[in-house]
Amino acid sequence: MAASITPGGPEAANTAPTPGTPASAPLATPKTPLPATQATPEQARAIARRAQLLAAASRLLKRGGTAAVTHRRVAEESDSSPGAVRYYFKTREDLLAACLADMEAARVATAERLLENPAVPGERPGPETVARRALGIYCGSELDDVAVAGTIWIIVDCSRESQRLAALLEQMRIAAEAQLKRLLAQCGYAAVPPRLVASVIDGSILSTALEGRAAAAAAAAAELAEFLRLTGLHPAASSLAE
Repeated sequence: MAASITPGGPEAANTAPTPGTPASAPLATPKTPLPATQATPEQARAIARRAQLLAAASRLLKRGGTAAVTHRRVAEESDSSPGAVRYYFKTREDLLAACLADMEAARVATAERLLENPAVPGERPGPETVARRALGIYCGSELDDVAVAGTIWIIVDCSRESQRLAALLEQMRIAAEAQLKRLLAQCGYAAVPPRLVASVIDGSILSTALEGRAAAAAAAAAELAEFLRLTGLHPAASSLAE
């Protein structure tokens, strides 16, 4: 994704939450959250409360897909009330969009940290190293089975939920592929299309989930490493480039 999604709400706008405010701002430039030392006590409480509700919604989304995310379920998960959830997220779509934006912000931060340490000039990292970095860039720092498998179901569910969520997912994929492209160029795999790398990760995670196997992240990294190894040795590797 060439441009990341900015989480909506008070943190993004540096103001206290406003009831019914849309939960995400597609293609907006991320803004730095208002420092706690500058926020009023009321703003600080509102920011913390919204973050608590959003964390609860994200847990439900990863565990049970979009069907698990309702105002009532989020209220139960966060020991709150449905009315409190609606104060910050007017509609269910707003709530899901905020979850996606929050997950994307965390993924982008993880990806940028991984990209800050490129390969030593003249040295080509092994495929296992590149695969592990690629997995972190594509999935973020949470690589337990629930989070990794949940990513696939979130993509499937949200893409069918609404056009707005499908558009957000497309932006997220474009941003992830742009960062994968940077990694591949850094590590000597510039001829490998990032979309293929993303597809290998998606396919591996989906297969692991459907077969009921554990260690989905480790399996995806191993299969991606094998793909990179074969691609790197193939005399026509450059023909894969788009």
